[in-house]
Amino acid sequence: MLEEWSSNGPGTGGKLMKHNATRTVRSLKNSTMMVTLGSLLWFAVKPASTNAQITLPTPPRTVVLRGVVFDSLLLQPIGNATVWLPGGSQSTKTADDGRFELDDVPIGRQFVAFSSPGLDSMGLGTLGKNVDVGASNARVALFTPSFRSVWRALCANSVSASKDSGIVWGTVRDAESNTRLNGAGASFTWYDMELNAQKRLDFRALRHDVRTDSTGTYYACGLPSEIKISSEATGTRSASGAIEYVIGDRRLVRVDLLVSTDMVLQKDLNSSTVAEMIAHGTARLRGNVVDSKGKDVVGATVTLASVDTSVKTNASGEFTMLNLPAGSHGLQARQIGFAPATMMVELRPNALTQLTLEMPNPRSLATFNVRSERAAGHDQLDFLSRQKSGMGYVVKERELKNRYDMVSVLQGMPSIQVERDHGEVFFLMQNKKGGQCAPQIYLDKMRSSSAEIQARKTEDFVAVEVYNSEFTVPIGYDGNYCGVILFWTKRNPLW
Repeated sequence: MLEEWSSNGPGTGGKLMKHNATRTVRSLKNSTMMVTLGSLLWFAVKPASTNAQITLPTPPRTVVLRGVVFDSLLLQPIGNATVWLPGGSQSTKTADDGRFELDDVPIGRQFVAFSSPGLDSMGLGTLGKNVDVGASNARVALFTPSFRSVWRALCANSVSASKDSGIVWGTVRDAESNTRLNGAGASFTWYDMELNAQKRLDFRALRHDVRTDSTGTYYACGLPSEIKISSEATGTRSASGAIEYVIGDRRLVRVDLLVSTDMVLQKDLNSSTVAEMIAHGTARLRGNVVDSKGKDVVGATVTLASVDTSVKTNASGEFTMLNLPAGSHGLQARQIGFAPATMMVELRPNALTQLTLEMPNPRSLATFNVRSERAAGHDQLDFLSRQKSGMGYVVKERELKNRYDMVSVLQGMPSIQVERDHGEVFFLMQNKKGGQCAPQIYLDKMRSSSAEIQARKTEDFVAVEVYNSEFTVPIGYDGNYCGVILFWTKRNPLW
């Protein structure tokens, strides 16, 4: 029919119509071919059910984020750390090797946070980093700042850090109002040993003082990290109790201190010495002493050292203290069969503070070699255990060999004063209230006297222990409200 329609036009016009008609036919043929190919593809992928629709795969929107949490201060992974996405419900715990898996993490830029009790004790709180999470990149390494970074940030004006330099930082607040104090003082004291001009080992008391800034925050740099430190704070007319602790391997710790006017003693006209005054207030303390398994510890001695107050736990392991001064204080519990336990408590005026103090079971001593066929005796094992606790000051046999007599040994010990009267020697201790007292002396676990100690030669002794307050006296010894000095000789059958 196309041929007939195209021949009606004569001449050139007819040829043109015939040519256009031919192009139209070819176009239709090509269109038919394309439709046919599309139809074949459709029927090839079309499901059996005519009602079903094609669903194309969509890319995932969330992935499992894997990683590790590392402590740059201890140079080891952090186990049992919490890892989470702030603002979301995703959270998990790290394994002992610091590894973790966090489910349902959205793809894209995310902030991954982590924390642990150890980090909280240093005042680092929550740490983390921004991570670009992708379908093919779902791994992250989280870590704490290094000690060098912390030192640069907090101790810019201090001397360079040595291998045992530690940092203590925190706030000083008023116990009643809880406001931070600008310009409050924080002092840190500890004992160290050094060789004197006679090449003898002497103890020396060291002290470092700092003040809080406008935010009530202080930074104490260059403190020893492996020696017990005593800290206390003072305001204009307020003070805290003494807190004792060891900074530890991380070389960084946070200590917040509360001060109160209760700790500023006003001298009574009827009192003759500062030692006769006792700090008191309206704070109350109630607690429970338990062992590492949560079992009540009966008959434990609980002491608040700053106030010279001690009580015993009852049949339920409970104790109560009344009329206490507000502020920060050091609390200690002792009991035979347990290692001493200490903690810091914050007492508020007209308020009851409740706590639980856990006493760790004594740890087994590290093995050691003895240059003798005889095994170490009971007294020596107790001596080694007390030495690990760090509560007292010890002079061993190798240090005694260079001393002329035992009087010279004690003259180099902290807080000890040697008095002579008509040839007789007396040992005195200086307590925290500024007074003096006579410590109880023991020779091989038996009560003795300074005269008996003076009569012996230094080569007769294997060790000397000094505990310069009644609160550090080992269990089994009577400190007589002062302290004790324990002398051990080579003739002791239990050594």
